[in-house]
Amino acid sequence: MSFFGPRLSKVPATVTAPPPIQPTSFIPQKSTIREAPDPVSRNLSHPDRGCPSALQLLSSFHKRILSLPKDTTEAGIDHPLARFSIDPVGCVKDGEDAWETWDGPLNSLLQKDPQELNELVVVRQRGLEGLHRFLSYLVLDHGIQGGLLEGKLERLFAAIDRV
Repeated sequence: MSFFGPRLSKVPATVTAPPPIQPTSFIPQKSTIREAPDPVSRNLSHPDRGCPSALQLLSSFHKRILSLPKDTTEAGIDHPLARFSIDPVGCVKDGEDAWETWDGPLNSLLQKDPQELNELVVVRQRGLEGLHRFLSYLVLDHGIQGGLLEGKLERLFAAIDRV
């Protein structure tokens, strides 16, 4: 008979998950950062546009990508970095904290042992170039600080240097 009694109201969720990233958006096949200028270097002279230490980290990241051997493997559509190859504009909803949204996915990708990090050293838009573009967006458009990215990128830099 308790089935017919009063019911407690449902408590709304207080935590929202970021929307899943679909790597099906437009990805230019011929265009790579190797052919394009570093979007961060244009902003180094504008201190009001992004954290200076974050801009320095991104510039170092770009230089390391460019220094990779020409025969470095190209990332495929199902590579772990491919989820960052989307057009980043709009990946952070209005009112959301960009770091709260993307710290977890970046940690799960970059907080691995060195051997697994070596597998992330792949190129083109679904590889390191796409990750660089995505991180540049977070720094330039959402004010992510360099201290938040430093540990993650230093681990990735070590993997790039091992290649």
